Formats: sequence, structure tokens, C-alpha cells
Amino acid sequence: GALARRGVLLRRLDALEALAGVELFVFDKTGTLTDACPQVVDIQAAAGLDKAALLRAAAGLAAHSAHPLSQALAAAGEAGGAPGWTQLREEPGSGLEGTDPQGRRWRLGSADWTGVDVEAAHGMGFDVERVRVWLAPAQLSEGFAGFELDEVLRPGSATAVARLRAQGAEVMLLSGDQPQRVLHLARRLGISRVEAGATPEAKLAVVQREQRAGRRVAVIGDGINDAPVLAQADVSFAMAHGAALAQARADVLLLGSRPLDVVESLVLARRTLRIVRQNLWWAAAYNLVSLPLALGGWLPPWLAGLGMAASSLLVVGNALRVARAAADAQPDAAAARAALAA
Repeated sequence: GALARRGVLLRRLDALEALAGVELFVFDKTGTLTDACPQVVDIQAAAGLDKAALLRAAAGLAAHSAHPLSQALAAAGEAGGAPGWTQLREEPGSGLEGTDPQGRRWRLGSADWTGVDVEAAHGMGFDVERVRVWLAPAQLSEGFAGFELDEVLRPGSATAVARLRAQGAEVMLLSGDQPQRVLHLARRLGISRVEAGATPEAKLAVVQREQRAGRRVAVIGDGINDAPVLAQADVSFAMAHGAALAQARADVLLLGSRPLDVVESLVLARRTLRIVRQNLWWAAAYNLVSLPLALGGWLPPWLAGLGMAASSLLVVGNALRVARAAADAQPDAAAARAALAA
């Protein structure tokens, strides 16, 4: 009800109760705290290579992945549907490979995945610290390329982190990206706990370690490589623009893909649990007082009935405070639906 009007869909009914007790919020970076569509700002390649042709190849392969970096490359190269690519395979946390319409085999992703020797690339004049994605053919001797992409913070990311900390929760940034980029973003957001260069297995191990320490953990992500850790978390959030596998593993779906909705969900969960406890205490106290009086004959039946009705109205009125609080902070629900459709 109240959360759905905000564009937050609960897929597991007990997730709200679990969320109220979460102590650690673990955020993915790309597509979660940063915009889902970073921009290609430069292409690095050896002298004599056609950068436009390399971008077309990268865009054609990237068009077959939902990863934000892949989508940025596909958009930059205007790949459209990129027909003709065959033998496609995506390795979560590493990259893609496929055969183009001319029969050439390509790999797109990290340096390890593509086989690029970073030190050799540095010696060739590449600014390897700025490269986000590498493209390499099966025969590295044919030349390879590095793509620089710049990410933009999602609206409300910094506010969401600050408000979670104000609620007494801890925030961690857990990303498979290169350490210097992750640390730079963490400093911008004021996040002190950072794990960078993490594979899907490493992300899973981090969350399991925190859970073994007795902490309740929420994970917020959007990619295929986030699916295992989303399934492991006590409560998991997925962005609506993200991969279908991530959405299938999530307890909560954020239709507007807004980090601030994580905070609003936490506030509403804690408020709901507090009001439920208030109502239980009131009901218990009322019955402890009124039942002995009624059984002893000191309370007329009509007065007992009136008291029960008044007690019920009080409980209902108290519960309605949740809906009123949600309505006060409710964003435009149409905007959330539009974001999902997009």
C-alpha cells in the first residue's frame, strides 16, 4: 500500500519486518549509486587503428548485455539491435565474448578477461588508469582498444547515504570496479567502508562474513553479478532498470531506481514495526485491565462493549499513522511507473 504508492514493490511479505532491523546497507556502484548510463569520453588505441571501427565492434557486442557500461558503449556506437553477432557468452563480473558478422571473435570487459597486458599497454602509451572497458580480438596482435567512461551520481545518492547513517545504519560500497574509481566515489559520498575489485564470489563472501558476525545485512544492486549476493542478503533491493536475474533474486523492487527510496523504505519499516508494537501493548494492557473488571461484575456489559469499540478505533487510528506518514513523503507515482516503462 504505502510503499507501492512510492514505487517500491515488496516481493516478500516478511521483508518489511527484516528491513526494520537491518544494521548494514551494502550498495553496488554502477547503476545503483551512479547513473545507469555512463558516457564514453575517449577511446584509446594504438596508432594506425580505426577508433570508429573499434567503437562499432565494441558497441555491437555490448548491445547484447544489460550491464550499464555495456549499454553506454552500445549507445555511443549507435549499435541498435546489433544483428549478426553469434556465439555470445557473458561472464558475470568479467565481460562478454562473441563473433561479429565478419566472423571475427572479440572479447569485451576487464583486462584479465580480454587478455590485455596492462603493463604492455602502458608502455604503448595507454593511460590504463582511465580505461574502464577493454576490447580485444581473439588474436591480440591485431590490436586492442581501451574505453574511458565517466559515471554520474544518481540524484539523491549522497542524501541517501547521509540519511541512512543518520538512522544509525552503516553503509558499505561493494563493487567489482577498479579500486581507484570505487575509492573516489566513496570519498564523494562519505562512505568509509569499501570493497573494490570484488568478483560475484567475493561479494557473496563479504556479506556472509558480516552475517556470521551477527549483523543483519541489506544489499542494493542491479546487475547479473549482483544476483548471488542479493539472494544471500537478509533484505535485497533491485533497481527496476537492472538485469532480470537481479530483479528475480530481490525482495524489494525499486520502480523509480532511486537510492532515496531505500531510506524511505527503512523509515517506513521501522515506523510500522513501532506502531505494531504499540498496538499490541495497548491491546494487552486494555484486556488485562478490562477482563478482570468485567468478570468481577464491576464493568457493565454495555460499557465493556463501548470500551472494546473505542479500543479498536484507537488501534486502527494509530495504524493509519503509517499511511499518513507515507502520503506526506510520497513522490509522483506516475513518474515511478514511467521510469519502469523506460
